[in-house]
Amino acid sequence: MSALIRFLRAVFLDNLPLKVLSVGLAVALVLVKFEDKPADITLTIPVRVTTPENKVLTSTLITKVQVTIKGRYGLLRQFSDERPKGLDIALTGDEQEQFTFDPKSIELPPELTVVSITPPVMLVRLDDRVEATLPLKVNIEGAPKPGYRTVETRVEPAQVRVSGAARAVAAMDAVQTERVSLVGRSQTARLDVALAEPPQHIQYLTDRERFAVTLVIEEIQETREFADVPIVVVNTHEDGPEYEAAPGRLSVSLFGPVRVLDTISADDLRPHVEVSVRPPGRATIKERPVIFEPPAELTLVRKDLPKVTLVRREPQPEPPPLPVPLGPVVPGSAPAIPGVMPGSAVPSAAPPSSPGSAAAASPPSETPAFELVGPLRVLVEGASEANTAPVDEEAGEEAEVDDADGGERPPGVGLAPGRPAPKPKGR
Repeated sequence: MSALIRFLRAVFLDNLPLKVLSVGLAVALVLVKFEDKPADITLTIPVRVTTPENKVLTSTLITKVQVTIKGRYGLLRQFSDERPKGLDIALTGDEQEQFTFDPKSIELPPELTVVSITPPVMLVRLDDRVEATLPLKVNIEGAPKPGYRTVETRVEPAQVRVSGAARAVAAMDAVQTERVSLVGRSQTARLDVALAEPPQHIQYLTDRERFAVTLVIEEIQETREFADVPIVVVNTHEDGPEYEAAPGRLSVSLFGPVRVLDTISADDLRPHVEVSVRPPGRATIKERPVIFEPPAELTLVRKDLPKVTLVRREPQPEPPPLPVPLGPVVPGSAPAIPGVMPGSAVPSAAPPSSPGSAAAASPPSETPAFELVGPLRVLVEGASEANTAPVDEEAGEEAEVDDADGGERPPGVGLAPGRPAPKPKGR
């Protein structure tokens, strides 16, 4: 065990300074060889383009390019750490619509070379630079609260000076502000707003950041006509006659806010005529003025309302009472007739006979036959009165009963079943 320890100590500790020096030289040699190894690197370099003062670049502006550089690894690492300068391009207008990036325009150490530039070219289109003074327009969106409207929109200052490409300036009719919302607004407002982003190839020549905008908002008012408005008659006497207006309807034109006009109808209006005195015995009252008080916030457009005539309303007669039936009537069957047994045939009257005929010489029947023709109500009422006639038990004959007109009761009406008809008395 002790021999192994002595061996290891001799390997690592004997001539230690020489051993450390040899390891350092080996590492340095490896690093030097690696630094000298060829390599390439790709860097992003900014591009700055300048144009003549009287020209504007209207094509797509390239602001950076990717450059691939080749050289020794050590120099490439040092070049990337130093953050290379950007690429400056000065356009003159003679580029014939494109500019080719020149690798020589990139400053590099002598031992480094540019392999490629992406993109290799830039499209160049120049336009004349012009200036103009344009009106400032408020960019409004939405609508005010229902029943309101925007009357006027003002902005101060009302103009802005711009500069840019001639074609872009010619396409502009005004400078826009930021969006201003009108949703839910019902009164005049004053706001400070900024300008919207300028269009491409345009710039604003102003130092102001905010502009004063005034929105003048008012309530919408209009005239609306209500047709067929009923006229009401008021102040009639309790014990006097009732009247109605003729004509009974008229048209009313009202002016006011739309929010109020939308909430009313013709039935909500109450034009009326007053009956101030009681004119007994008069069927009509002429030349009565119509009185009308418009609802709140509304005004009457035509104040000279027409005069109307009051016509007395006659009471309707009561309908006559319905007759009381003598008994239940079965649908489809004939009504019951007093003095006739239910289910028996109604006897018909014998035809009149001339004097001296055989029919006149025939003896009369024990039960004469009669047939009554007339309204059912009269027949029923007459039969009811006939049934109430007193009967003389001893004589076996009914007493004489006069009808409602003072005449005698017709024979055979109101007879009890099985009793003989009385003989008619002589006049």
